[in-house]
Amino acid sequence: AGAGVVTCPPLQADYSPDGKSLAVQTSGTLSGELRLLAPLAEQITLNGAAVAFRKDGDYRVIVTGSAPVWGAAVNAASFAPALASGALFSIFGTNLALATASAPALPLPLELAGIRVLVNGAPVPLLYASPLQINAQLPPNLSLVPAQVMVAGPSGTTGPQAISVAAVAPGIFTASRSTTHLTIYATGLGPVAPAIPAGSPAGASPLSRCTLPVTVSMGGKDAPVTYAGLAPGLAGVYQVNAQLPAGLPAGPLPVTVTVAGTASNTITLP
Repeated sequence: AGAGVVTCPPLQADYSPDGKSLAVQTSGTLSGELRLLAPLAEQITLNGAAVAFRKDGDYRVIVTGSAPVWGAAVNAASFAPALASGALFSIFGTNLALATASAPALPLPLELAGIRVLVNGAPVPLLYASPLQINAQLPPNLSLVPAQVMVAGPSGTTGPQAISVAAVAPGIFTASRSTTHLTIYATGLGPVAPAIPAGSPAGASPLSRCTLPVTVSMGGKDAPVTYAGLAPGLAGVYQVNAQLPAGLPAGPLPVTVTVAGTASNTITLP
């Protein structure tokens, strides 16, 4: 197309005759994705300043918004501040992403909704991204010293935030029981063998079993563990199977998982 002007108040986009240059003017702050049909564009300016853009099919996309603001990083299951290598964790804040997206498949992507989470400068796998929350997985070989974490996206980067990393930090997502057995899904149960790369699904043959001792308590009684390791087909999620202890009292019962002396959050089963 020839030179022209496209107006969408309060925004105006002027493109050059060859379609390679696009100048966007707006009287307000853009807070989402501006999609412009300009497949030949090589340079885009916003209010006179050059901006980064990416190709998305036949579209060039400008994404702008307020800079991300860090709130806290916590265990994705228990929401406690304790984090472990290989565990799933959640970042809370504001303006973390400009859209909401979940990982479409495994292995988990390193970028989601236009953002990345950097741990000691390297991107980590992402499960979920939204303006207020990000779910990601820490590397399984992360050193047990404070790590530096940042959220990076088209609207800016948070300053580096220090998080403490332990060998284990068990957190229970959910649990269910049958008449004889208990099944728990958790994260942060520590190293497994064979090891699985971050973001990749655990295998079923062989199973990746926990290398540290895992015990389960239900209703104050020991529940003998029959399996503790990564849940097959999932990334960063552990599965613990246990036998129901004899003589359980009636009514709601508390359940906890302990790994090498470190206890998880407590959940209650009917």
